[in-house]
Amino acid sequence: MYFGSLALTEPLALNLITLADEYLLPELKADCESYLSKNLKAANLLNVIKATEAAASEKLKERVVSFLAIHMKDLTKEIDVNLIPNKLLSEAILKSSEVNKSL
Repeated sequence: MYFGSLALTEPLALNLITLADEYLLPELKADCESYLSKNLKAANLLNVIKATEAAASEKLKERVVSFLAIHMKDLTKEIDVNLIPNKLLSEAILKSSEVNKSL
């Protein structure tokens, strides 16, 4: 049983999110999603994407798509964007174009 009193780190959150999903621990999954969302950066993006897919986390997926949409130009300098699933890239491009239209 999880009582919400865990000091998360990035490696711990990346591992626990999948276990929380598998063992139906929604509070722990939400804590991991929150931690990873707040600490998302180019350096951990690919690992967060893997964890997002493994845990079927829609909340974290939305955050990743937003992050991609905002930082795509800079990311191409920092990581191999070919490693990002095409579906996420497509969603980020759509989101980016929607944001640009509203400006």
